[in-house]
Amino acid sequence: MNAGGATVEDILIEDVVINHARAPIYLRIGERSRVLPGTPKVPAGPLRRIIIEDVTGTDNYRQGSIISGLGKPEKLIEDVIIRRVNLGMEGGGTTEMITARVNDDQWSYPDAHQFSPKGLPAHGFYVRSAKRVHFEDVTVTPAAPDARPLFATVAPVENITLNGRPLESAMGAIPVPDYHRN
Repeated sequence: MNAGGATVEDILIEDVVINHARAPIYLRIGERSRVLPGTPKVPAGPLRRIIIEDVTGTDNYRQGSIISGLGKPEKLIEDVIIRRVNLGMEGGGTTEMITARVNDDQWSYPDAHQFSPKGLPAHGFYVRSAKRVHFEDVTVTPAAPDARPLFATVAPVENITLNGRPLESAMGAIPVPDYHRN
């Protein structure tokens, strides 16, 4: 889901099976602004009020799920609820992936591959530039041992929770320094 120029809001996604996906859950704001020559560029629109619930799946790629805005207060993904998710994934992530650079090419086509083709800093969810994102009853199970945490966040993030608790205090969550941006 990408809000490049449009307002995307009030979305409910439920009862979904996701198998063999690079990023099973992918929410992204981009700045492609593709317009006809001589037409003014349109700024990225908001991506907000999204509910994703009752999701299952297996054999997903090691990259993990992505929630990523643009790093500016007015370009954050906001008001997202992700609940009752049970995903299986490849696993095999290393400790080096936790600190590896993550691309943020806001001008390219919104493809999950652009972020980190070998895997993100978390095996479950990589959350960057978002506020009021609430995870409830989320399980991501790697098929192979994985050294990465379930969640990783990159500022600016605000009010990210897991089962009603701040994500920073939840087990399996780490903040990732802002140096991951391009």
